Amino acid sequence: MRKLLKKTLFSNIIILCLYLGILKCVNSHISNEIQKQNQTFDKENLESKNTQNLQKSKNPTSQLSKTILKEEFNFLPNDVEINWKGRVLVIGDIHGDLKSLITSLFLSGVINSNLDWIAKNTLLIQLGDVVDRGSHALQIYKLFNKLKSQAPSLGSKFVGLLGNHEVMNLCGQLHYVTDEDFQTYGGRDNRTFEWSKEGFVGKYLRTMKLAIRVNDSLYVHAGLLPKYAKLGLDKLDKLSNDLLEGDFCDFYSSLFFVEDGPLWTRDISLGEEEKACKLVDETLQILGLSRMVVGHTIQHDNRINIKCDNKLILADTGFSEAIYGKPCMLEILYHNDNPDPSNYKSFHPYSINELQVKSNPSKPNIKYIQVTSLFLDKTSTRDEL
Repeated sequence: MRKLLKKTLFSNIIILCLYLGILKCVNSHISNEIQKQNQTFDKENLESKNTQNLQKSKNPTSQLSKTILKEEFNFLPNDVEINWKGRVLVIGDIHGDLKSLITSLFLSGVINSNLDWIAKNTLLIQLGDVVDRGSHALQIYKLFNKLKSQAPSLGSKFVGLLGNHEVMNLCGQLHYVTDEDFQTYGGRDNRTFEWSKEGFVGKYLRTMKLAIRVNDSLYVHAGLLPKYAKLGLDKLDKLSNDLLEGDFCDFYSSLFFVEDGPLWTRDISLGEEEKACKLVDETLQILGLSRMVVGHTIQHDNRINIKCDNKLILADTGFSEAIYGKPCMLEILYHNDNPDPSNYKSFHPYSINELQVKSNPSKPNIKYIQVTSLFLDKTSTRDEL
């Protein structure tokens, strides 16, 4: 009897050990799988941890970005000249940084956590160079096309401008394209198709403008020299459209590639200040405008800079993580009640601000917007918007 009990006890101990061993093995396997998933998610993670709302969203941006890739929208044309009452937001060169873009648009009240447009009476302008260096240009183009279709229902608008990196890619100059960017399209051949006239990106870029006027301001990627300003914005727009519809990859004579052209010049942004400001003055006098807003030339202090007696605004702050990772936006506020809404020369901003995305020192993952006034009409307040 005693031997039988010992034998039974011994058998139970063996069974228990086997069970614990299997359980340990299973737990170890589960733990390893979770770790692998976390490593994979961290590597591909596009979730913006900028605010609790986004972080706790049921639709983190890693999932939303995949949704964007599946959506197709109508390709709405942009306007060359716009009279606008209310808020104008400007984003410089993005260079493939989807996460910083979503953070900036969310914190500035343009989109919600589902990446839908929610801002009223807001004009959003992007100054070109969405592509290259970073890896998520396709998602950004699709997001912009989506927002462009949503904005009008709230009395808002989105306008995208061409940058030199857009035309470089259209002409097959791919030396700034990352491997991950190619993977986003499913390989080089798929990317080539998407950038053709039949592909999504090719169609989208052909709705973009070379230069636009909004109220009393000129917006262009690199800058507009007087000799091009003399053509007028409508003529420049026609030339741009004709080039996009034809074979424009002429590196020596094309408006898109000429060294002092609207997509490439640094004569205004980096030239000797007196000479550069003289060029700015001449261009603005020709067009009857008050200021020029440009990207293209990185501001190494990572701030939006104003030169030439407030007539030149340099808005490329090194937005992308591939450069400095310093997201920043320009905000220009106009009165709602304008004495003559048909006359753009009567539109004058009452406030020009820099919106910097900053990190909370004690909680680096928590981001916020710091507003710095670059110009303020003391008789007005933001409450008037």
